[in-house]
Amino acid sequence: MFARTLRHTKAKVWVIITVATWIGVMGLMFSGSEAVADTITIQDVPTITPSAGGFLWSYDVNHTNGVVVGGSSFGTDANAGSFITIYDFAGFTGTTSAPAGWSFSSALLGVTPQGIGVNDDPTVPNLTWLYGGENITTPLGVLADLGQFSAESIFDFSTVGDYASRDRNFNLVEFSRSAGNVEVPNANPVPEPASLFLLGAGLAGLASWGRKKTRSRS
Repeated sequence: MFARTLRHTKAKVWVIITVATWIGVMGLMFSGSEAVADTITIQDVPTITPSAGGFLWSYDVNHTNGVVVGGSSFGTDANAGSFITIYDFAGFTGTTSAPAGWSFSSALLGVTPQGIGVNDDPTVPNLTWLYGGENITTPLGVLADLGQFSAESIFDFSTVGDYASRDRNFNLVEFSRSAGNVEVPNANPVPEPASLFLLGAGLAGLASWGRKKTRSRS
C-alpha cells in the first residue's frame, strides 16, 4: 500500500514538473525574454561639426555577438523590432539622419528596453531610431558597422549621457539589450579651470587699472 502511494506521488510530481517546464518554454516563445549583452553599441565619442541650425552630432553604431537585428518581420513598433535610444539630447532642433531602414522618433521619456536602468531627464528630449528593414545577421565574433546616426543640436558642449538598445537573438525569440555611456549636448557647460583662471586674471587686471585711474585723477 505504501509503495503504491509512493509511486503515485512520484508520478504526480513528474507530471507537474513536465507541465511547468512546458508552460515556461511556451511563455518564452510567445512573450520573448530579454538578456543583457553588448549587441548594438554606440561609440561613446561622437563627431561634432557645424551645421545650418547649430551643430551636427554623428554617432558610429556597431553590431556584434551574432545577434539578428529584428526587422520588418517582427513589426515596426518598439515592442517588436530593434531600436536605439540616446537619452537627454539637449538643444535638439529636429534634424536627424540614419542609414536606410531606420525610422526616427523623439520623446521626453523612453524608449527603454525592459530591465535597463538609465538616466532619463523628463525635461530633455530623447532620440530613438527603430529598425524596420530586412533582418541583418552578424556572424559570431564579428564587429559589423551599422552606419552613422546623426542629430542636430544648438549646443556643441558635451556631457556624459546614456544610451540603450535592443535587438533579437539568433533564435528570433529572445531579445538582447545593451546600455552604456555616450557624449550628448550640454545646455549648461561648466567652465574649465583654465577659463576660470583667465577670467579671474582679467577681472583683477581691470580692477587694478581702475584703481590706478582713480589715483591719477586725485
